[in-house]
Parts: sequence; structure tokens; C-alpha cells
Amino acid sequence: MLAGPGFGAWREIAANTMTTNWVLTGQSKAFPLMHHWRVLPGATPPADEHADVERVVAYWGGSAAVRRRLHALAPASASVVLFLEYIPQTLHDWLATQLPAGQEAVTAACAMVERCLRADIAFMNTNGLLHFDAHFRNILTDGHSDTHALTNVTTPCS
Repeated sequence: MLAGPGFGAWREIAANTMTTNWVLTGQSKAFPLMHHWRVLPGATPPADEHADVERVVAYWGGSAAVRRRLHALAPASASVVLFLEYIPQTLHDWLATQLPAGQEAVTAACAMVERCLRADIAFMNTNGLLHFDAHFRNILTDGHSDTHALTNVTTPCS
């Protein structure tokens, strides 16, 4: 897993340490275990969605702070990589596989997602962690109840 550009890499390490501890102590099943992390030399290339800095800045209302942040990440001397438990697919991709199964499967899938995410996000927020980028491409699942994993999987940064 690579951290997103919105916050520093150390926040990503701290957040994943926190969520791993919740899983290990039996408080939650909603997060992938972090097995290890490592600081590596060199910057990672920007994610496709961040490659066009001016497009990103325009998306965020012309924010000079967003421009400064993305430009500051480019010459980074190191990157952080997190080694997380494997969870097979994003929620977005899994939901797409439910569509051909018919209305009943879609309804059941949506009900499970709503139930799990409401509980998981409430737990996370109550325990002092806010996730500012929770969308269906940033949530992992194996398609079974209690196995949704809130994480950052889509955007690299240093």
C-alpha cells in the first residue's frame, strides 16, 4: 500500500498501526493487517490521477495549497511502502461482479455494504481516526460480511 498525498507518510504508518492493533485485539475485523513498513530511497511516480497537477488544482477550486503539496512531493528523497494483508479486490470491482447475478444479489450486496460501512466508519471515528478518502475504489473486500477493509489503495505519494 502506498499512502495518499493528502497527508504525510508518517500519518499513514500511524493510522495503519492503529487499525492493525484493533484487529489484533479483536476490536474490529474491518482493516487489513499491516505486517511491516519500510522507508525506501527515491520518490514514487505520481498516480495517474495526480500527474496533471493543474487538473488536480482546478478540481480543488484552484487551491494554491494543493499545487504546493503536489509540487513538494515530486522531488522527495524517500518513499514509504506498507506491507498489508492481501484482500482480493476493491469494493467497486466486487460490486460490479454482483450486477450480472440479478436484482436479489445486488440488493443483498448493497445491504451488506451499507451495514458494514456504517458500523466500521462509526467504530473508526469513535476511536479517533477519520478517513477522508473512503470511496468504493479505496475499500477492499473479499465479498463476505465483516471483511470490508478501509484503506488507501489508489494513490501513491512520498
